[in-house]
Amino acid sequence: EILEGGELLWLKENKLVDNSFSAPSADGCGGWLFSWAVDPLVNSIVGTPSAAGNNTAILEGENQLANASAVKASE
Repeated sequence: EILEGGELLWLKENKLVDNSFSAPSADGCGGWLFSWAVDPLVNSIVGTPSAAGNNTAILEGENQLANASAVKASE
């Protein structure tokens, strides 16, 4: 839906999906003192590292896009 002479693009009920990213292994969990023990535990629980194509992030919602000239500061 385009409003106000094309200055605002309103995307309703949209879904953005990314399933092509890799997830690195844990690094530094538990601080410098305990990371040697905590990092492997976190990796085993959450399944990291994980190669690209094995992960999915989904953002659902509503977006409003506009040029900077069309944006007004709130008072």
